[in-house]
Amino acid sequence: MDLNWWKIKHSPILFMSKRLVIVILLLILLFLTFLYCKCHLLPAAKIILKPLTISVTAPITETEPHTVFEAVLNGANFAIVYISILLAITAILITVMCFWWEKKLSILEKCNQDYEIFKENSSRQAYLITAKIFVIDERFSEAWEQIKDLPENLNYEVPLYKAKILMGQPHDEYVFPAVMKLLSRALLFPTITSETKSIIFREMSRVYFQEKRDYKKALEYAEHAIKEDYTHWSAYNARALALRHLGNLDEAITVLEECIKGNNKYDAGFYNLSCYYAQKMERERDGVKKLNLKDMAVSNYKAAIRLQPKNKEYSRTDPDLSPIRKEIRDL
Repeated sequence: MDLNWWKIKHSPILFMSKRLVIVILLLILLFLTFLYCKCHLLPAAKIILKPLTISVTAPITETEPHTVFEAVLNGANFAIVYISILLAITAILITVMCFWWEKKLSILEKCNQDYEIFKENSSRQAYLITAKIFVIDERFSEAWEQIKDLPENLNYEVPLYKAKILMGQPHDEYVFPAVMKLLSRALLFPTITSETKSIIFREMSRVYFQEKRDYKKALEYAEHAIKEDYTHWSAYNARALALRHLGNLDEAITVLEECIKGNNKYDAGFYNLSCYYAQKMERERDGVKKLNLKDMAVSNYKAAIRLQPKNKEYSRTDPDLSPIRKEIRDL
């Protein structure tokens, strides 16, 4: 019922009808005012202004009423003229006030609508922020409960974090198309920045790497991410990882050296560089080169655990670091 009333209230037919009635009433009032002015105001003005138009030397004619009835009649005529003028002015003021009040009401309604939209979006943002916190803590099932009902057109973060949550929870191979659809949808937002595109491309690289073991695609999206934002250090890590699995270990090392040169606080870059040097050391046959690679591996590992002590926990079971296990055991 409320919806139907809203449709009637805001229908163009009713809107035009209201305007037409106001215009007709205004025209009627103006017409009546014109008639009163023509019949009473103009003759009165002629009587009042007549002394100004006659010659000073001309004889003054008698203009006073001859009877009491004529005097009353003249007074009534003047009263009608003045009342008519007041009514006309009042009608104009009322019309102007009606237009002003209607405009004010429309502004108030728009403000109320904007407030309701703002309140709803604020509530949605609260759910989104909570979901992001849960994702950081790897509490993916709780994050999904916060974000699952949010519309994906709210902003790019909704489909992006839905994709991250799906990837973080136990899943099967059928998740891959759903995740890629969500990430592709996030890219379609017209207002996203290059930095945001870089984040989405980095996530696509991770999806292809983990779900499909498609290292060429993973490398392609990692390079897209770096192209969008050359300071996205995680994208360098993704590129190096893909190169390493494609057999280009030397190129992967070069990418990570470029990464830590740009950001000497990026612990994952130092850690993976340590792993790659250790793997290269294991393949090396030259004793001197092997020793130098070992020193590089240990040096980068020290930097990694200095920046993030949790890396030491990961290293205990990391097979990539087995060639330098003795050297880093007591660090």
